[in-house]
Amino acid sequence: MAATSSEAVQQDDRLGKLPDDILVSILERLDDLRFATQHGVATGSGERAGTPDRHSIDRLAVHFFLTDDSARILRAVDDAVSSGRRQMSFLALSMLGEKPGVLCDAGDMLKHAARLLPSLAAYPGAFAGLADLHLESVRLGESDVPSLLGACGKLERLALHNCDSGLRTVLRLEHPRLRELDAFYCGCEAVELRSLPRLERVTCTLWMQSKNLPPLLFGKVPGLEAVTFTNAAMHGNRALGFGELVGDAAATIRELVLNFLNGRVWIQPQALCRI
Repeated sequence: MAATSSEAVQQDDRLGKLPDDILVSILERLDDLRFATQHGVATGSGERAGTPDRHSIDRLAVHFFLTDDSARILRAVDDAVSSGRRQMSFLALSMLGEKPGVLCDAGDMLKHAARLLPSLAAYPGAFAGLADLHLESVRLGESDVPSLLGACGKLERLALHNCDSGLRTVLRLEHPRLRELDAFYCGCEAVELRSLPRLERVTCTLWMQSKNLPPLLFGKVPGLEAVTFTNAAMHGNRALGFGELVGDAAATIRELVLNFLNGRVWIQPQALCRI
């Protein structure tokens, strides 16, 4: 019987079944796109390449855990970027915690940060052209946040899952090109969108309830059009009004989604919404 398309993909994905150390070794040698296009690299460890070209990788997405091998992976990405004969059009990195986010404690988050932050200066090419960054279970010091975002000068999408700058602190974000932000289960008091002039979409999910602050603080976000809030409306939580949720950003928001997970409220205006 002929294999289905999904079965065929699984049969063809032989690279994805290799041990991680071998996959990293392949990535370190991936300086010729002919290998990538001939073998259709798309593995479980996150190596991808596409758009045929005889000279260099055009698109690269790498997903990996923040372990002791992180520096080796980022060095390989840096080499792939710097050795290309023309500029890479798209680069994405997903850096995951060694444990699921809910199982990571403060020590785990600090350990992940210690594995990530030295690479900003050591392998600048891995971050300078980065368009999409997904970061999980990392605790960044107050000065680490601008260092990380400053190293990613071309960043357009940022996902922070279980990340903060310390419990009950305000995580402050500034970036000239960021268009999309996804903040999921961050343990900070609030996320301040201090200066994000090109930001268009924000998703804020499962935030920690604060006695004084809403989950998002809107600063300079003149292009913001869509905001999604998702959280469990638990008994005893402080009530948040629409004005407090969106602040001055109400003047530009065209789509506001409120999902409190328990059936109490679900609002998704498709037309222009003025609050």
